[in-house]
Amino acid sequence: MKKIMFVLVAVLMLAGCGNKSLINTDLKKDTEQVLEALDLAYEEDRELNETEEELFQVFRDKYILGMFLYKDKAYEMNDLEKNLIREIVTLRLLAEQEAVLASEKSGYEEQREIVADRLNSKEIPEELKGKYPTYQIQNEPHPEFIKDTKWLIGQLDGLMSEGTVDDFDSKLLTDYLDKYGGDGFEVDGNHYLHSDESLEMYMVFWAIEYDLEQGALKGYTKDGFFNLKEELGMN
Repeated sequence: MKKIMFVLVAVLMLAGCGNKSLINTDLKKDTEQVLEALDLAYEEDRELNETEEELFQVFRDKYILGMFLYKDKAYEMNDLEKNLIREIVTLRLLAEQEAVLASEKSGYEEQREIVADRLNSKEIPEELKGKYPTYQIQNEPHPEFIKDTKWLIGQLDGLMSEGTVDDFDSKLLTDYLDKYGGDGFEVDGNHYLHSDESLEMYMVFWAIEYDLEQGALKGYTKDGFFNLKEELGMN
């Protein structure tokens, strides 16, 4: 049976009472609801059920932008709140853990303590200040993203057709992945959250870079590339 460290978490949360919180009331309430679902799935050593997974996705979609509706007004989240969301996303990834020795903490337990620390922090750590932008939603992939994606496809076409990785300038991929990595990207001072469509395109090139680092391009990576090329009308 998994060793749960939630007694410490409860102590941390109680210690935070009595002082003004940096976490918005609605966000904290929703966070506690999601943590309850994650903790239960972890303790029962199982995957999230359909209802729990849907709850998590609704939570992420509501807060990952960095702004949400609060008391009929747009509320822009502070850097601590934005970081909290990302720590919970990481926690969700760790909810299905392999067994650990009784004397050790699992990755989930360690991450759970980080989340508790964020919930009870009375100041924003210096390393978080200015780290996270507030995003806009893309109704469709941004024209700049599409332009750069098409350009990179043109640069990679020979490589993907021939299947050789010799003498390839990996900086082409690295620059693209650096520009468009993470939750979103910046164009002319505006930050855009990745849509499912733009993230799927991005992951095609992430897979190519990964294969190149391993020394060989996999068949399904090539298929993804040529499917994207066709989707963008470049055949």
